[in-house]
Amino acid sequence: MLVQADPKPMTPKQVAKTLRENPDMKMVLGDPKPKTIRLKGSAYTKFRRQVFLHYGGRCQGCGSYFPLYIKINGKQYFDLYECGHVSHKKSRGAGGEDTIKNVLWHCIGCHIDWENHTGVYRDRQKEGENDSGR
Repeated sequence: MLVQADPKPMTPKQVAKTLRENPDMKMVLGDPKPKTIRLKGSAYTKFRRQVFLHYGGRCQGCGSYFPLYIKINGKQYFDLYECGHVSHKKSRGAGGEDTIKNVLWHCIGCHIDWENHTGVYRDRQKEGENDSGR
């Protein structure tokens, strides 16, 4: 059975009443959340290397060099304190993507300052906050 949609929008009370009377009814409000580029596993590892190369290994907060990995006995390891970190301008949880445009290369200290919005690094970034998405 086809039912013609009422061209007149429903009031919030009418919507609430309709949902109470029809609990199985699903409502679509606006566009669904757009898919974001969110990498995992080896794809994220490759992306991390691209970010490192893009910024030349230089922390965008303090300007110091932080490597992608450290080598111990010929093997590569990620060390939380000695290696660089990928920081998102717009967090992945808020819909930010894993793209070069949305990330920075940071040391652990500047990464923490960036994520917590604290410290000298944040103060130095205030002028560019509108450009960075924060």
